[in-house]
Amino acid sequence: MLKFAFQGLWRNFWLSFITLSLLVITFVSFNLLVSINYLAAKLTQNIEQRIDVSVYFAPEATDEQIGGVKNYLDALPGVASVALVSREEAVQLFRERHKDDPEIISALEELDKNPLGATIVVKAKTISDYPAILSALDVPLYQQIIQEKDFSDHRALIEKIGRWTNKVRTGSMILSIIFILVVMMIVFNTVRMAIYSHRDEIGIMKLVGASNWFVRMPYVAESAVITIFAIIISICLTYVFLGFFEPSIARFLESTNVGLISYFNTNALRIFGLEFILMATLTGLSSLTAVGKYLKK
Repeated sequence: MLKFAFQGLWRNFWLSFITLSLLVITFVSFNLLVSINYLAAKLTQNIEQRIDVSVYFAPEATDEQIGGVKNYLDALPGVASVALVSREEAVQLFRERHKDDPEIISALEELDKNPLGATIVVKAKTISDYPAILSALDVPLYQQIIQEKDFSDHRALIEKIGRWTNKVRTGSMILSIIFILVVMMIVFNTVRMAIYSHRDEIGIMKLVGASNWFVRMPYVAESAVITIFAIIISICLTYVFLGFFEPSIARFLESTNVGLISYFNTNALRIFGLEFILMATLTGLSSLTAVGKYLKK
């Protein structure tokens, strides 16, 4: 049966080549969707790491009061880290930020005392934890010593990230379903064309006493062989594309290591294995269904 399968591949070389090409395109497209999902998650994570909440205290707030707020924030379940910037450090950062503006520096020098209060920089574990953290600070005990919480600019960005991520996930799911349906139709019709060209041989094999499974299995094996070659070629092409585009993606994300190739290396068995099992099952069932028509004659 394997011998007949390879004979069929060679005798219908161009039809086999077209089928192989379609499967390779499908596999690469699936891998592209996987890459897009990974990059969407990576981009969201990259932006999340840059978002924080700065809590500005009034200059008259004491170290004891500020320390109490810091300990209170540390105890919240959604807080990842809390960093304290003292009044002296706040002035130094202010000078550094406005070093090219002599008027502001001159105005600061004319003041008798430090006009800035201490600052606490809070990072949450996830974006969704920030509203709860802000609500926790809206208590009467802290309203007199906290001047401002600069989260308003981040809120619109967070909402935009959430909407964008949901759209990417929904779009990827829709595209995956479309790809599966298209592949099912392409494979089934391609296999039917191949079997149609062998309809006379199938009839002769049945006349000389061949069993139905003996007739079916070469076509199933042929589909499996094509699928194996397709997955091998698609893996090679996928890694070529990843190696070519990852440096550009890293520059876009301002990251030294995007980890896209590492992600595929770590999940290679799961990604490529599932793709092979799905496509081998699909092509095998298509072959069984298509050849069944001629076995009934």
